[in-house]
Amino acid sequence: MSFNIIDLFKSHSFTERTEERKVLVVPVHEIVDRPQSIAIIAKAAQEIASSGKVWRWNTYDGGVKLCSWDSKQQVFIRGSLADWAIFIGQHWIVKDPTNREYLGPSLVVTDRLVTAVLRHPETKIADWALQLAMKREATR
Repeated sequence: MSFNIIDLFKSHSFTERTEERKVLVVPVHEIVDRPQSIAIIAKAAQEIASSGKVWRWNTYDGGVKLCSWDSKQQVFIRGSLADWAIFIGQHWIVKDPTNREYLGPSLVVTDRLVTAVLRHPETKIADWALQLAMKREATR
């Protein structure tokens, strides 16, 4: 069986590109509670909160949870710290201040980031009405 390389190359579409991931600088877990990390976490929380990829969900018992929109299931989903570390690694290029790249932040750093994002004023608020509206918009 032979392949014509030119035809294979021509048939590949170069016009479909996924969204470019932005760089998210986070502290390493060894220095996460030091004063110099506060500004780094605040800047990362600003990037996450303003991205439009996460929402704050006010629970019925008065708590708040971070959630993201799952377009396949058409619901807001919440996750564990490990889930959020994976989510951040999938949507951003995670680097430390020395420019070393990681698959995602550590669980300790993720905990501080989630807390900072929930406190950030730019984090949008999700509720049942928004979920239903987004479902209707997706079915159109």
